[in-house]
Amino acid sequence: MKLADVVTTYIESFDEPVRSRLEAVRALVHQLVPDVTEKIGYQMPAFVDQGRNLIYIGGFKDHLGVFPGVVDDQFAEYRTGKGTLQFKNNVPLPMDVIAQVVKAKHSALLKK
Repeated sequence: MKLADVVTTYIESFDEPVRSRLEAVRALVHQLVPDVTEKIGYQMPAFVDQGRNLIYIGGFKDHLGVFPGVVDDQFAEYRTGKGTLQFKNNVPLPMDVIAQVVKAKHSALLKK
């Protein structure tokens, strides 16, 4: 089974609204970083750019987690721990914020 299929299986294991939220973030990551690949790490989807982890995403009962590893203070509203952002399932996903996180992490990886 291809790794992308494993990620699809992970996403499809959730009920709505978690499933569609995970799919939306997945599509956004692929739009912003077209060459990104997928794998499962820490039992959740990970997006890999040039062999390095870009972000992880995880579906949970009450929220969607985005794990970029490092979170700038500008995202403090969503930060719940070091390198962790949580977006409650009962409010619209701030796709612009998630896009900023992905772009910032991608830029940081390119500089390494």
